[in-house]
Amino acid sequence: MYHEKDDERKINLLEILWEFLIQWKMVVLVSLVVAFVVSGAMYLKERKLYRAQLRNYKNSVNRDINEDVENAKARLTPAEISSVESTVYASRMIQRYAEKIEQISNIKLSDDRIRYEVLEYKVSTEDVPLTGLLYAYNVRTVGDDTLRKRLMDEYETYKDFDGVIDIIGHGYNDMIQAPVNNDNTMQVSVVLFDGADEDRVAEIVREYIDELKADIEKTIPHELQLISTSTRTYVNMIIQDRLKGYGDYMQTYSSNVSKNVETFTDQQKEFYRLLLIKEGITQQDTVTKPAPPKKIQIKRLLLWFVIGMLAYLIVLALIRIVGGRVQTLDETAEYYGMRELDEIHDRSFDKLWHRFVYSRFVYRFHYSKHLGDIDTRVEDIINYVAGVVEHKGLSRVSFIQAFPAGKTEGIADSYAIALQKHSDSLPVKLQVSEHWVDGYMYDPPVDKEGIVIVMQKDMTKFRTLERIAAYSRDFDLNVIGAVLLEG
Repeated sequence: MYHEKDDERKINLLEILWEFLIQWKMVVLVSLVVAFVVSGAMYLKERKLYRAQLRNYKNSVNRDINEDVENAKARLTPAEISSVESTVYASRMIQRYAEKIEQISNIKLSDDRIRYEVLEYKVSTEDVPLTGLLYAYNVRTVGDDTLRKRLMDEYETYKDFDGVIDIIGHGYNDMIQAPVNNDNTMQVSVVLFDGADEDRVAEIVREYIDELKADIEKTIPHELQLISTSTRTYVNMIIQDRLKGYGDYMQTYSSNVSKNVETFTDQQKEFYRLLLIKEGITQQDTVTKPAPPKKIQIKRLLLWFVIGMLAYLIVLALIRIVGGRVQTLDETAEYYGMRELDEIHDRSFDKLWHRFVYSRFVYRFHYSKHLGDIDTRVEDIINYVAGVVEHKGLSRVSFIQAFPAGKTEGIADSYAIALQKHSDSLPVKLQVSEHWVDGYMYDPPVDKEGIVIVMQKDMTKFRTLERIAAYSRDFDLNVIGAVLLEG
């Protein structure tokens, strides 16, 4: 007999997981589609955003700062313009002295003394005084980075200092000068940093001076003869003096800038900001050039592949929960208290769709205990039913196929044929009801009738079993057990 059912039917989550594994090929296909479709949609969205950012970047780059400066300048009076321009000059000087302080601070010396490599030349010239020739040489060295680059190619220490030409001489700003009380000799002095070889530095400087001579001689004919090279050491007061001097200059200029900016109008401040950008003192606020999105992002594909698998599993579970159809014989046994007679799985995989969706190997592994010859399994069921008939004195046995008409293909037909074949083994009449119609069997029940409910996976609904349960109670039928078919 049926047991009273609980208010809530339990779901076999393990069976849902096995169904998920059996359909692994479809799971992989769906997950791949989800991964590529979602990743593709995200890429298109990022591509659209990238194009918008690229337009903003191009507009920012192509913007003419000079035009902005002139527009801002046109709104000011001559006095206001002069005040702003003088403040910009002061800001420029602050920047320059800050760079000089940084350069000097990076000089690496072993102690508080500074060494120079000094090359002394004898000069012969008739066209200009020696001072004029020295001036020509010094003008050529100002802003020329050639010597520093050659020195830093040889020695790492020169890379830390960007002003080799500036920290030269003995307290003077000139790299090339005339010694005291000598009007036909000039000296070339270059700082010697730690680790620098005197002879190699002298050679590099000599090659550099030869190149200068060849160029200057085009306009000022003269002759140079190297007299001597020497390394000289002086007390390192020049660096401290310059650091202090540069610091004082920066403080003075900074004070002037602060005072002037406080008196500026908003229009002057805008003009001042634009001039600083134009002079390169500050950076213009521009849009950073966007990087194009990657077409294929492995991490994103893997993420959405996993999400696709989880979504497939969730949908599969929802179908099982909402569908209200029998999946396993354990569900009916627990829900209705019916005896489990047999569970037969015999999916043939003869259809292309089945071979594509389901895994034959996983299917047969999971249902290994329920595979086998249908004829033999039906014979075992008939023998068991015959024992129940004799024990309870039943007058008839009905096998009720609890699934819709027209759905008896495959294993259901094979099962019905096997029942008819072995029906002679029963001591009473065997009736096979092909399907359940409106909660009644075709033939009216008889006294002491036993029924066996034949269900088909994914086709038998729980509400059909509830109708059969009510019918069996109304007519006092003996429920022998249930069989589940799938295939």
